[in-house]
Amino acid sequence: MSETFVITVNIDGHSMRMTIPRNEEIIYRNAAKLLNERITNFRMNYSTLDLLTVLKMAAFETAVENQLGYFQEDAAPLVEKVKEWSQRIDDIL
Repeated sequence: MSETFVITVNIDGHSMRMTIPRNEEIIYRNAAKLLNERITNFRMNYSTLDLLTVLKMAAFETAVENQLGYFQEDAAPLVEKVKEWSQRIDDIL
């Protein structure tokens, strides 16, 4: 069983603490970085869209790339975390 610990990731200015397996830290941090880059890109290109729509577009783009096989590793845990983060963001908004 892998050791767990708490990290804080920032998604679009919102800090989120979560308990994760220590050996997956880089995956979570890279996922947060990727999501933030996508959010920034969509905001720049579609400045009239509301935050929720931007988040949905970023999540959808990530899911499409996953289905097309762009990610080398199994992205199922990442997809589940994105869904979890989306729900948390919805709860905050």
